[in-house]
Amino acid sequence: MSIFKLSDLGEKLRVGLDKISPGTVGISWSLEDYNLKTNCITGILDIWMLEAGLTQSFSRMKTVLLLSDLDVHMRSMNYLPHAREETPFVAHVSMSTSVSLDDFPEIALSNYIKDAQETLNYEWNKQD
Repeated sequence: MSIFKLSDLGEKLRVGLDKISPGTVGISWSLEDYNLKTNCITGILDIWMLEAGLTQSFSRMKTVLLLSDLDVHMRSMNYLPHAREETPFVAHVSMSTSVSLDDFPEIALSNYIKDAQETLNYEWNKQD
């Protein structure tokens, strides 16, 4: 059975990213839509990471493969170097994702999504 709670997926992603992109300092994943026709949830996944000079600490391909291992489909990706003016060493990757819910009954899931905050988003920030 696939995982569909963004809180669970986010924790697995955080552990995986720590191995491939140790400069990751924040992850935010929020539900955008629950489509009953396609039985999937779409969401925006934002990853914040440190950059040292011109060297990126983020591997796009490894991250896509990691998401694929979690049964998360990446629909698009935007990379914004130096995304925060107040901290120019932080870059931002924003991805549009979808998660299939074929393993779950639609009626039960719609009630669960309505009631469970942990299904709707995931937030992690590295503490200094």
